[in-house]
Amino acid sequence: TLTYAGNDYYESAVASSTVTALGSNTGGGGGGGGGGTTSYLINATATGNGSVEPEGQITISFGNDVTIQFIPNEGAQVLEVLVDGETVAVTSNSYTFENVHENHRIEVHFSQAEPAIPVGPNMPVQSTGVEDQLDTVTIMRICLAIPMAPSVRMHL
Repeated sequence: TLTYAGNDYYESAVASSTVTALGSNTGGGGGGGGGGTTSYLINATATGNGSVEPEGQITISFGNDVTIQFIPNEGAQVLEVLVDGETVAVTSNSYTFENVHENHRIEVHFSQAEPAIPVGPNMPVQSTGVEDQLDTVTIMRICLAIPMAPSVRMHL
């Protein structure tokens, strides 16, 4: 929908019962005014174990760039990045919208990273549920304490 209000034009869209102002053109109306400035919105959100910076609705002028940083919580990682509903590949913890000339949406989904498995004779050993049949805790500690040549790899 395009609405005229005074010297401004506004586009709006309805998504999940939420109205979001998408783009505006200010100035230039009313007889003899100068050129206007067109601006757009980038809606940046994060789900899961992390955040994005800046977050929320970011206003950006036509043709400018904006970089969204992904900030995972400790032990978390970026699971998926969606730009305008499409999955994009990222090689760092950021995404840059270049030469913005329309509204965009970015969603960053974080997941919990697998915990590092401690290795060594003093590592905490969890119950296997078969201790009464086999002393797996002692066996695991013995296996981890045995020195091995660098070319030997232990697969658990």
